[in-house]
Amino acid sequence: MPVFMKRLVAGLLGLVVLATALGAATWVFVLAPANATLPPPDFAAPRDAAEARVQDLTYLRRLPEIDRSFSPEETATFHTEIDRLIGVANSIDGARFEMGVARAIALAGNGHTYLRAAPMGLSLNSLPLRFLWFDDGLFIVAAKVEHADLLGARILRLAGRAPEDLVPELRPYVGGRETRARLFSINFMTSPQALNAIGLAPDPSALDLTLELADGSIAERNVAADTASAASDDAPRSPALDLLPERLPAEDWRHVLAGVKPPLYLQQSGSLYFHAFPTPDTFYVAVRRTRDDEGKQKLGDFLDDALAQARAKRPQTIIVDLRANTGGSYETASTFTRELPKALAEGGRLFILVGPDTFSAGLVLAARLKYFGDGRAMLVGTEMGDDAQFWAEGGRLTLPNSKLMVRYSTAYHDWSKGCGLADISRCHFINYFQGVAAGDLSIELPVSSTFSAYLSGGDPAMDAVARNKGSAQ
Repeated sequence: MPVFMKRLVAGLLGLVVLATALGAATWVFVLAPANATLPPPDFAAPRDAAEARVQDLTYLRRLPEIDRSFSPEETATFHTEIDRLIGVANSIDGARFEMGVARAIALAGNGHTYLRAAPMGLSLNSLPLRFLWFDDGLFIVAAKVEHADLLGARILRLAGRAPEDLVPELRPYVGGRETRARLFSINFMTSPQALNAIGLAPDPSALDLTLELADGSIAERNVAADTASAASDDAPRSPALDLLPERLPAEDWRHVLAGVKPPLYLQQSGSLYFHAFPTPDTFYVAVRRTRDDEGKQKLGDFLDDALAQARAKRPQTIIVDLRANTGGSYETASTFTRELPKALAEGGRLFILVGPDTFSAGLVLAARLKYFGDGRAMLVGTEMGDDAQFWAEGGRLTLPNSKLMVRYSTAYHDWSKGCGLADISRCHFINYFQGVAAGDLSIELPVSSTFSAYLSGGDPAMDAVARNKGSAQ
């Protein structure tokens, strides 16, 4: 074989070896940790409830092995809390066990690492009422028909405590931002079982409520829980969706907005996404989830259609409403978020409506729209439910006996500064192709959300947009 052929073959072999090494390194340091799982539990059949809980906790103790959001300090605290729960396993009931597990998992401090049960309104009992936070208090927005007279009431005291005073007591059971913890505090406040389990209510089957009724009078009620009013595993409680008058748990429920003409953001309650032209020069796009709406137009097709309409009309104002968007798969919206700002008319402005329900992929859409808006995009509303830096992806871990499901996180996101080479071993790999450094994601146009505005069919966020349409530089 000629010398040059030998050198060519050697060079090609070297490239193959290098590519193989790079591939192996990518798997070992990047992809494998992001796809980590625990081996299936291997326990003998438990002899009693206490042993079943000990087995569950022993398995759960391994969570930081696959959930990368735990710091070393948080891991140590988590292990201490698990050991404490093991020590009381024979003296607690199911509700106390579940709330203890929720608290331990929340020690990760990451909104994407959580117990998919009581914190999401998926288990334990629940009042036949729906509460929602507004800037002026906690209000009842939906109720079973036998409690319909309570619609529109403001909750002054719950189990003898002001709702605002209960929020810090419930904070340890939800990881992530304060905004998210406050938002999901209502899932505990509507559950006598949850509050009783952590010593905040004396009766696990009912709650005493002090209410300011819609007519201004004060009423005292003892309301019994209804296990049928808890959410199903396929439909975790979403406070933003509870705003929608048509999204009731069942036919025997009533909503405070029944008979009220809904503003644009509360229309098409049965759809996860829709768009409209509220005025000829204003294009409105609501994306309540970043996933396909089952049985309807696929999200990708919807976003393509919305983008085509925006390009055809060249509106002066584009509004993307993400206030109810708790997440999904942001990759589906990559083209939409990159190209939509380009469809604005000259001097036009993009307004991104967000709130505490805006989470995960919802925040990613907001970050990408702001980045590609290139100075013409503005975040409107209240602080989002997620941080710009968070751990996500991962999967679900099911405890062997209780069947409680834990959501764990394996890949890092940074939508403020972006992922650099120093983050290669932890950043979500696809973000190196589709990630952006959007900068500060704080609210630029704050909006107050009051119950009176909601009850009257108003939308302060859209009103704020209307007042600021001409504010583009």
